Amino acid sequence: MKKTILILFIILTSCSSSRIEQVSLEGRYKAKVEEGLIEIVLEKNNRFSFRNVIGLIDSKSKGDWILKENKIILNSDSTYLKNKIFVDEIKTESEPYFKIHYPDKLAAFGAYIIFNNKKEFGYAINESGTINLPKELKTSNFKINNLGIDFFYEVLSGNSFDVTIYFDDLGKTYFENEEFVLKRNKLISEEKTVFVKR
Repeated sequence: MKKTILILFIILTSCSSSRIEQVSLEGRYKAKVEEGLIEIVLEKNNRFSFRNVIGLIDSKSKGDWILKENKIILNSDSTYLKNKIFVDEIKTESEPYFKIHYPDKLAAFGAYIIFNNKKEFGYAINESGTINLPKELKTSNFKINNLGIDFFYEVLSGNSFDVTIYFDDLGKTYFENEEFVLKRNKLISEEKTVFVKR
């Protein structure tokens, strides 16, 4: 009888503690800093928000979080990308094209693109942000230079491309599979910054 009660107690305790752990992940985690504020907010719908305020810089991020092997993993929304390009490859039977713009859809006027590392396949982007490509051009890669920054891309299978350029922005932070070790009410970054749940 005592053995049965002990087993029942262990089962109930383990079930309730795991339930508490799952519920307790959501909340506001703050890091102790001399001046400013660094915080991560984990929401119930597996969304997160991040804020890092130091002096006049107020950097933010939003995205999705998951729990994997006692680690919280953050992935920001693509709107928080910085100094990167997002390429949508398209296969078209009609004349191939190259479209390049910023996230607000404004054309990346003045950008220069070189295909397959060959200067004879170099194109300057005008106000429209779109260029028609020769049908005989089999694109294996391209390099974009825009405002002094180079972006290089290896083509998978498309012959037309819709490219979005994301520039460096001190108001944004981008997380890509960023891991935080979960220890009780703390999140610990790879740089050993400790965020305590408040």
